[in-house]
Amino acid sequence: MSQAVAGSNDPASRFRPRLRDALSRYGIYVFLAAMVLLGGALSPNFIGAQNISNLLLQFAPLAIVVIGQAFVILVRGLDLSVASMMATAAVITTGFTGVDADVPAIAALSIAIGLATGAVNGLLVTKRSVSPFLATLAGPDRVLGVTVNGEQLSFRVAAVAKRFPGIPQEVSSDFLVVDRPALESALNTSAPGTGFATELWLDTDASKRAAVEARLRKPPFTALAVASRSRLEHSLQAEPVARAALAMLETAALTAIVLALLGLVLGTLSERRDEAAELFDLEAQGVAPAGLRRQLRLRASLAGLAGAIGGIATGVVLSLLVVRFVELTANATSPEPPLELVLDWPLLVAAGLIAAAAAVALVGAATWRAFRARVPARYGDAT
Repeated sequence: MSQAVAGSNDPASRFRPRLRDALSRYGIYVFLAAMVLLGGALSPNFIGAQNISNLLLQFAPLAIVVIGQAFVILVRGLDLSVASMMATAAVITTGFTGVDADVPAIAALSIAIGLATGAVNGLLVTKRSVSPFLATLAGPDRVLGVTVNGEQLSFRVAAVAKRFPGIPQEVSSDFLVVDRPALESALNTSAPGTGFATELWLDTDASKRAAVEARLRKPPFTALAVASRSRLEHSLQAEPVARAALAMLETAALTAIVLALLGLVLGTLSERRDEAAELFDLEAQGVAPAGLRRQLRLRASLAGLAGAIGGIATGVVLSLLVVRFVELTANATSPEPPLELVLDWPLLVAAGLIAAAAAVALVGAATWRAFRARVPARYGDAT
């Protein structure tokens, strides 16, 4: 007895995924065509040339705005000023209706006003790191209307902050920093009892921090959700993966320094061997052995200096790249608080001085016995 099993060769099983994919990609166009055909069936004038021309003229301004808004949405932004900019341009254009004025000049003026307003919003977003939502909501007058505890308040933007501690960037990038007494006064004036604080930040000395944290975990503060930045920082510093990564980077840096010093010594010895003929000729002509040793050491110093400059430049580039690569957490979100490149200058200076002293000592040891024979050694002979 034979049985037929429907598997991957079943035409229906292969057709359904393709149909779903086609509908997800081109379904909107199919829907649009169906609506046009339905409108033409209900009213023959709907697909007439006159009606299509009217539709294009009516939709042209909205289509232009949609194209610009699409680019803003693609970069995870939202521009709220497009409607007001359209209205402003329309009012300016309408104001010159019936006036003996140049139509291209009026159109150019409307476009210039739109460009100026857009440039201000763009500069706030790109140069000052302001949220596109807040930048376009505030407008050129920098007055921002915000609803706080159900009360509508107006704020004037005085400065711009990129982030606020305690607010993860993936949760919300929009925040306001205002004067607390002024805000409470405004809220209580409009609706008494609505202006009160729901979060308290304490900045204590390191010697009293443990006692303060212990007291906050006892009544009557048990109803509070206590979060300690010092404990968070300590837990991050003691995290095994972070410590292992730091140890790996330190080992790699130490290995690179050792290899660089060995390369410098081998380069000095190789140059002594490769330039033996020229050095023998100089020594035979009466150049003092000390001068020849200084020449070898000077060449090694120049090579070491070039290597140090290249190493520093490479280290800077790699440091920036490492921060970029590891600033995403395991769930592909931005870390909170964000990572910053912090250089330990005392450690770097001390490491540089130690490496320089080791290089001088090794090169000196490698050239110490050079040209110390009573007679110049012939080319190819050991010295």
